[in-house]
Amino acid sequence: MSENTTGADPAGAGTDPGKNGKDDGGFDAASWQAFAEESGLSPAELKRRLEHSRTWEKRAKENKSAADTAKTLEQQVEELRGSLAKREQADAERNAKLAMSQVKSALADKGVRMEDVKDLLAEIDPAARLLDGGDVDDQAVERLAASLARAAGRPAPDPDQGRKGGTPPSDMNQLIRRASGVGQR
Repeated sequence: MSENTTGADPAGAGTDPGKNGKDDGGFDAASWQAFAEESGLSPAELKRRLEHSRTWEKRAKENKSAADTAKTLEQQVEELRGSLAKREQADAERNAKLAMSQVKSALADKGVRMEDVKDLLAEIDPAARLLDGGDVDDQAVERLAASLARAAGRPAPDPDQGRKGGTPPSDMNQLIRRASGVGQR
């Protein structure tokens, strides 16, 4: 067996043996012939195997590039999922605040002062009680406001109470007469 004295890789990646007596890897035709004999192959078989090797090397590089691209796409999808999860969480928090403000507004409409129910409001988890699928549940808001109004112990104002109809007294004398019962018919 002869030794490679040129210092070049006998596999000769990127070489094409036999053209013009020299190739890119520093092997001449005689060196290729000696390498083929040493390997137990014909020069044509060696050339075929080198081409086959180069084909697979090219495919491996393409596969690595595709794998890197796929990894990049997976990273982008994960980043997108993370940002969507953060957005959904922010939307849920915003809707919970909106639901609590709707409860407070409904309580104010019912004549309940906030200081009467502030401790009860602090105990309520709006995300669990007032949201339905992340959106404000108007029926739950109304039910909670009604139950808090009852818990406050104050009756809701009745707009139908008080004097109905009649004409107000035009001066102070008529008011005094009406109040004392004098001059009533």
